[in-house]
This record gives sequence, C-alpha cells and structure tokens, in this order.
Amino acid sequence: MLAYVESCLPGAMREERVALARRLELALEIAHEPGFDPAWWQRPGMPPIASLQAFGMHDAHPLHEDAERRAQAVTYLEQALQAASKLGVPRLIVACGFGKCVVDRPFDRCFEFFGAMASTARDLGLRLLIEPLSPLRAEAMNDPGDIERLLDALDAPDVFGTVLDTGHLVDGGHDPTAILRRWCHRVDELQLRGAGGRPPSPDLPLREWLGALAAPPDVLAVEHRVATTASEVERLVDDLRVRPWSAGGGWT
Repeated sequence: MLAYVESCLPGAMREERVALARRLELALEIAHEPGFDPAWWQRPGMPPIASLQAFGMHDAHPLHEDAERRAQAVTYLEQALQAASKLGVPRLIVACGFGKCVVDRPFDRCFEFFGAMASTARDLGLRLLIEPLSPLRAEAMNDPGDIERLLDALDAPDVFGTVLDTGHLVDGGHDPTAILRRWCHRVDELQLRGAGGRPPSPDLPLREWLGALAAPPDVLAVEHRVATTASEVERLVDDLRVRPWSAGGGWT
C-alpha cells in the first residue's frame, strides 16, 4: 500500500490535502491529536487510512522526566488504540519518547510501558509499530539496536512490529540498506524521508532498500517536514509507482 502522511501534503486546509490524496489514489497516514474525530475520516469517499500515528506521544511518553506525563501516556495510548479500532485502522505508530530526556532506566521504562499495552492491542486486533527516532528527535532509545532489543524483550510479534524511517536512519548516521538487511523483526511500514526532514529525492535507492528486507512491508509511506508542492508530490508518487520492489509489480 502506497501512503502519504496527511499533514505533509501541500494545502492550507485538510480538505485540500485529502482531495489531493484522493486524486492521486493514495492511502493516508494520519495523526491522532487532541480533538481527534474518527467520524471525520469515516465519511463517504475518504481515502483509505493505512496507519494512525500516536502523535500525542510527543508530549506524554514513557521516557518523560515528569512522572505525571508518563502516567498520562498510558491513558493517551489507550485512547489512541480505541480510535484506531473504531476507524478499522490495523496499525498504530508509536515511539519511545521525544525531545530531551533525563528519565532513569529508559529501556526498562519502555519495556514496562509497552508490555502493559500488549493485551489491549491484541484484544482489539491491532499492531503497535515502534519507530526508532534519530538523536535529533529523541535523547534516549534513539539507536535502531535499542528498538531491536526492546522487540526481543517484548517477545510478542503478533502485536509489536516496526516502522523504519530512512530519514531518521540517515540523520542518526546509519546506512539504511545495512539496517534493513540485518533487521530481524517484521517491518510493517517503511517511511521514505530525506535527511533533515526533506522529502525523499528522486534518486533514492528504493529497490535496494526494499530488496534488503526479508519481506516487503505492508505500507510504503512518504513523510517529511520540509514543505513541497502538489506537482512535486505527483512526480514522486508516479516515480514510486513505476519502480517496483520486485519485477512482479509496483506500489498501489
């Protein structure tokens, strides 16, 4: 499934961004934020939703130095899981933490937090996809190896998977091909992003990256923080669709 992060599409209003996705026949990855209304996304003619981002974990997460914020993260993630279930979105994207962090025992904190969420996600039939961020975005648990260890310890492949973001990998000083080749856990989603939050460039080695994986991801998504134009989005989407991960076909 080829998807685009909704907030990264050009357009001042959400309706404009959704219309562009619909015109390009893209799935969307959307953010669960304060005031999130699942009904808005359930209207007739909306693009399919590939993944839901637990965006509130920017402010409340298991690595926050404030104990109250860590407690809020539990409530928040339960709400995000319920929203994903109501929307029928099978994937909820999460991270261990954001920003500067001075919490003690970061690995143990994450193991306890996500381990406590496993039964809820399983009961709802959802997957929690843990995304390793770069040191530019997170102070702790910012190496892909940290997330591999966490997935090993959680030992629940029916619930926990991975989102790997090429931009975060590059910003962290890693070679995406090498990381993808050695990754032992399910990569449910591969996010394409350039260094420093830029859109992915036309010369990205997509076939090499996808060929390094043991299996193709369910979702190939584009995400970036640097703005782009509708014509540039269309060129990128067209390019991704004509460059298949194998000889069998491209991304739809």
